Amino acid sequence: DFVRFVEKALNLDHAYDVFNVGSGIVYSTLELTRMVMRLSEKKLGQVRFNYDKPSIGGINLMLNSDKAFDRLRWVPFVSSEEGIGQTIEWYKSNYTWEGDQHGSD
Repeated sequence: DFVRFVEKALNLDHAYDVFNVGSGIVYSTLELTRMVMRLSEKKLGQVRFNYDKPSIGGINLMLNSDKAFDRLRWVPFVSSEEGIGQTIEWYKSNYTWEGDQHGSD
């Protein structure tokens, strides 16, 4: 989805503009963490928050992609869950965890 957006943005008639692109669905940090854990099949134990760090807790934030749709006719085709799953699979195939950043090309 993001690559499709970038391809469309590169074809704009002018050199600079700012867009938000997102799924249009609000996820909490905990929901995203649990989704990544489930899709990666990692058992990381209990999720704990560090309340000593700055936070915007209790506020739901979502990117507004209306401008991307209005100007570029861009809409997401891939769900957040599917996209995260694809990213995890890419890392499993292309990243070695022993220190080298790239696996097989």
